Amino acid sequence: MPCVNIVPGLRSIYRWNDAAPDETEILMILKTTGPCLAAAREILLSLHPCETPGVVALPVADGHDACLRWVSSSTRTPQA
Repeated sequence: MPCVNIVPGLRSIYRWNDAAPDETEILMILKTTGPCLAAAREILLSLHPCETPGVVALPVADGHDACLRWVSSSTRTPQA
């Protein structure tokens, strides 16, 4: 992954086991490519302490061309 943004102090309120926890969490935004997504998800799920961590992938609809090229060129595709 060429870049990870870590945003501390996020407040999360969610439904879990018939409760509504109100907790402070840390948001991580990882920039990667489609071919690297499965490997990144596997690593995150193996390291995360929660039972069901909120790992989601959001498609990039558009962006600064130079940044998108940098992410692509900086990301190593996992070997099969």
